[in-house]
Amino acid sequence: MIGKSLELYNLVLQFLRTLFLRTREVHYCTLRSELLMAVHDLEIKDIKDIDPCHKFTWCLDACIREKVIEGKRTKELQGFLDHAKHSEEQVLGDIAMILCDPFAINTVSKSVIKLLQKLVNTESLPRSCADASFLLRVLNLGVSAWEMISNQHFTEVALSGELIHKFLPLLMSLMVDSSLQSLGNKLADRDDNGDVESPEQFIDYFVEITSSNSVAFTLAWCYLLHVIKQKDRQTLVAIMPWFVNMCQERELDEVSLHTLISSLAAWQDEFSHLDFCDLVFDQFLLVLVSDTSVLRHTLRLLWYVLPKVDPQKVVHVLTIAQPSSEHNESIHDLHAIIVERVANSNALTPGSSSVEQPSSASSLSSSHSPLEYIQPAST
Repeated sequence: MIGKSLELYNLVLQFLRTLFLRTREVHYCTLRSELLMAVHDLEIKDIKDIDPCHKFTWCLDACIREKVIEGKRTKELQGFLDHAKHSEEQVLGDIAMILCDPFAINTVSKSVIKLLQKLVNTESLPRSCADASFLLRVLNLGVSAWEMISNQHFTEVALSGELIHKFLPLLMSLMVDSSLQSLGNKLADRDDNGDVESPEQFIDYFVEITSSNSVAFTLAWCYLLHVIKQKDRQTLVAIMPWFVNMCQERELDEVSLHTLISSLAAWQDEFSHLDFCDLVFDQFLLVLVSDTSVLRHTLRLLWYVLPKVDPQKVVHVLTIAQPSSEHNESIHDLHAIIVERVANSNALTPGSSSVEQPSSASSLSSSHSPLEYIQPAST
């Protein structure tokens, strides 16, 4: 559609900036990046040689494909970023928009977590690591892209020194604690010394900084996903309450919820344990279910793990996650489909209570509790 027309290319970019500004939909940032990489792949020099973001985006795309930013890539990105900043003022806004792409945010965040693990192994602190400072700088640009474009203030927002001097060491302490638990080397008794702080004593600080600082929130969320991916149940049990408090102070976006539910769904077997269901559903998701997005994603997770969950727990979750008249039709449909699926499963289970089943999911009234038409299987 654009061909080799620089004018059309610039027009499309302006549309993407405007749409991102109006909707805050981060996938317009993905399209901005993908458009430039398509130009790169097609070797359209009339455009790629003119776009000042080209080399930075090309290097970042390589990092996304490699799923990490480290070594020489870090130096290359820093060089391209510093060079681009010295061109037109608005270029920094475009770079921030490219960094706001969820794939870029994910890659940068994972790179920080991986770097922190290396620092733990070498017993080093983040403040002594130049790569850590640069990755935080890049992440800060990405999460502040909308504000930068909205305010038309194309300068980097100074990073809070607290991030690198206090928050990152806190994440490292959680990693150390997790390693000690997995190795079984934790001491049974600890001296009750006020100078030695256990991780639980940092909950208030954790909630405060992650609620007010987007970089801290993004890194904390990435660490949570890392713990789930590693199937580190002990650490998840320890830190999940921290995230409940954080999410009550800060609204979760669709991308964060989607990645969380996808990660938990991959841990399906663990949902056969009632205490794990309590942790994920009762102590986390259902606490936040008043938010429409959380409600929808809670039902999504229940759909994925349904065969593993105790029938009584399913009824409990469906009852609390009952959509109201204010929710859209898709949420009502999803809830009704799960209800019908459970009802049909109970009907096929030997010894289950006999109940009259609705003829279709659409016949289930959203104004009733699942308890009215689902009887849990007899034990």
